[in-house]
Amino acid sequence: MTFEEALLHADFVSVHVPLLRPDESATPTYHLFNERTLKLMKPTAFLVNDSRGPVVDEAALVRALRENWIAGAALDVYEKEPLPADSPLRDPAIADRCRLFPHFASAARITRLSTDPNKGMAGRCVQGLIDVLEPTMTAMSRNALCGKQRGVWKGLERPLLLRGQRCYRIKFPYAMWALRWRDATQLMVVSGKSFANR
Repeated sequence: MTFEEALLHADFVSVHVPLLRPDESATPTYHLFNERTLKLMKPTAFLVNDSRGPVVDEAALVRALRENWIAGAALDVYEKEPLPADSPLRDPAIADRCRLFPHFASAARITRLSTDPNKGMAGRCVQGLIDVLEPTMTAMSRNALCGKQRGVWKGLERPLLLRGQRCYRIKFPYAMWALRWRDATQLMVVSGKSFANR
């Protein structure tokens, strides 16, 4: 079944695709749902977009809802975030058929705070730092990385993350702050403080 055939028959279309712009892919998803594709949907069908905002052409979606091409839509991602107060998606005339939500699926405690990179954003942040910093830390000893240097480990709240022969302890949310302010290849983030490799 082709994409177009699926749209012709679906009662609910739930969008789960990456955002690929025309210059990034031979099969872009930017404005995948536009005037043409929305008109293919049944007038009783619902569109749910929780992938990326620009996958749906919002102007075309507003028109589809106003002119009843589809029954309704639910969005938690938008072309411009946060959704502007004057967005046509907020039009009271379509409010009963257009449900707007914040992107709150990531607000669960485990998703935000887990140090496991397979579960949480915090863990992914740490893993990203490790992946960037590891090649530059060969001159530093394992003991220095594990906190036997200048007593920097007092009051740590996060567990050790082991990778190869090195161990790292990183406290959040300082990792993101550090990446904004220093060259990540020259920085080690330790217990909320920044230490440049020397």
